[in-house]
This record gives sequence, structure tokens and C-alpha cells, in this order.
Amino acid sequence: MPLKPSTHFVRARKTTSARSNAGTVGWPSTAMIVAMRAGLAVVVATAAQVPPAAAHAYLDHTNPAVNSSVTASPPVIKLWFTGRIQHAFSGVTVTDHSNQRVDLNNVSFPTSQENELDIGLKSLPPGTYTVHWHVLAIDGHSTEGSFTFNVANPR
Repeated sequence: MPLKPSTHFVRARKTTSARSNAGTVGWPSTAMIVAMRAGLAVVVATAAQVPPAAAHAYLDHTNPAVNSSVTASPPVIKLWFTGRIQHAFSGVTVTDHSNQRVDLNNVSFPTSQENELDIGLKSLPPGTYTVHWHVLAIDGHSTEGSFTFNVANPR
């Protein structure tokens, strides 16, 4: 016995305008919109107060240059950073191919440069040397790294 069509389908409820659905699922209330706008304003204001990333101290340049080859043993390695560094929490070491220190363990910070770090070296024979550095920027972020340079045989 076939069923009547009216028992197969449930008639959809007729809705009125979208305005009358405010507060139901899918439509934010006016109070919710105001709260979202206020939250967005707080995020924008906070982001405007964050110091720029340039305040971090990344390695800018060195003497001798990174991955360079020099003809004579340099007396000092000089490192310059992109931001000011905290001297008490920054340092550098220089090692040879057997991981033995070849620096004089005399890190210095020139008084005129708040972004420079220097270390004296022993007289270096020809070979490849690794400079290991770590610094703490005045913004509290630490960075570290290493690079090599080569002392070539004199000609």
C-alpha cells in the first residue's frame, strides 16, 4: 500500500528575514560584533608596541670575513652584530681542526661600539679555523653561530 506524499516529506519551516534570526546559530549578535572589534583593537595596539626584530643581535660582518682566506695569522677576530649586545652574556672562541682553542681567551668589547665583540688570537699556522660565537641582545634574545676562515700558506 503506497504512502501518501504528505507523510513522506516534512514541510520546511518558513523563516522570516535574516534580522529576526540574530542571536541564533550562524548570525553574530551586535554584542558579539562589538566584542570582536574591541579584541581586534587590542591586538593592533599591542602589535604596535612590540620592538622591531632589528633589535635582535644577528651576525652582521666579521674581520677576517666569513669563509675567507687570509695570507697571515690575524692578531684579532672582530665580529659586528645588527644590534647592541649585553657584554656579560656574550662570548666567542676560536678553535683549530682538532677542536683546540687558539684564541687568547680575552674577549673585549670596544667602548665606542655596543655591537662589536673582539678576541685576540695566538699566532696561527696555515689551516682552517672555526669561530664559535654567542650573544645576548639588549632585547633579551640570544643568538649563536659559527663560521670558518682559512690561514693560507705564505707564498
